[in-house]
Amino acid sequence: MLLETAKRDAAARWLGFIKGLQEARRRLALAAFDPGEWRGLAALLVAGEDSMTLARGLAARDPGVQRWVCGLRAARDALEYLETLGGWVLAPGEAGWPPALSRGAGRPAVLAGRGSFPEGPALAIVGTRGSSPEGDALAGELAAAWVARGGWVVSGGARGIDAAAHRSALAAGGRTVVVAGTGLGHPFPFNHRSLFRRIEEAGAVVSEYPPIFPGRPWSFLDRNRIIAGIAEAVVVVEAPPRSGALSTARFALKCGKKVLTVPGNPADPRSAGARSLLDRGASPLRGPEDLPACREAPGPLFAVDRSRRPPQDPAARRVLEALVVDGDGDGGGWHLDEIGRRLALDPGTLSAALLELELGGFVDALGGGRFRRVPGGQ
Repeated sequence: MLLETAKRDAAARWLGFIKGLQEARRRLALAAFDPGEWRGLAALLVAGEDSMTLARGLAARDPGVQRWVCGLRAARDALEYLETLGGWVLAPGEAGWPPALSRGAGRPAVLAGRGSFPEGPALAIVGTRGSSPEGDALAGELAAAWVARGGWVVSGGARGIDAAAHRSALAAGGRTVVVAGTGLGHPFPFNHRSLFRRIEEAGAVVSEYPPIFPGRPWSFLDRNRIIAGIAEAVVVVEAPPRSGALSTARFALKCGKKVLTVPGNPADPRSAGARSLLDRGASPLRGPEDLPACREAPGPLFAVDRSRRPPQDPAARRVLEALVVDGDGDGGGWHLDEIGRRLALDPGTLSAALLELELGGFVDALGGGRFRRVPGGQ
């Protein structure tokens, strides 16, 4: 009897906390209860189910006292952490919610973020993490061209094609948005923290998960539907057969959106998945001239500066001069230890130089302490 009473009391405390929240915060608290179960709950909310009805249904279960205690703590921690991060949370229909996400299937039930959604049409540019220098260069060229037309770029913030598109949009004076597969408090990849901070100043980093969520394989696939939902069109630059970028394209095709793909070199496995989209209704893309018209944009919204200012720090200039596009010859770049040895730079000076080069779009961080020079980064 005492155990049953304790369960009811713990569940009642959790339910009382949920009831006292504003709608968007309530949904984020429900997500924090169990991010895996949140997938099903979010679908019900999007279909019109009342959030308190769902919460009462959860409270009627019998998972044990500890589960409700942990659920209440997780909800409080999620909301407090969001405030610590200076983030916001929105439910569909609230001011600031992107209009494109109010239409079509696969809509999220809530979004947490930092920064703000740009106005105007979005182009999704996606592709493999293990991209080629040529693929990165094309992704960057497409992003700059779309920004010049008055639009903005959305992608997943991953290394490779995603990062090239984000960086080029910023370098062109435009805006860009990352849809993350983790919570805001767990930026991924970790070495893109500085890039995400720049994006938040000129766009937004958003997630449908609570900020304490570290991400799971399925969450990165799930976020692709949001990328497709936000975008007016989706471009796949390079993608092997099992690339997550293909799920973004497939979802866009199901929604009747324009999908363009770069066929690439038939001998390069990085392009095999992208080519397969041609059989599913995607259109081939050769360059910026094949991008669709940028609807809803009366003219360029940003002053586009295509010139790159050379790095100001002498050490950064030395690093840039020492790097070659392909690094060790297989596109794997140079390890920072090797760069430091070659140039006799101490770790602090080298880190500062690489950061300046990365922020300026001259160098790509490949992960594992490896860097490569961006094609055209003079």
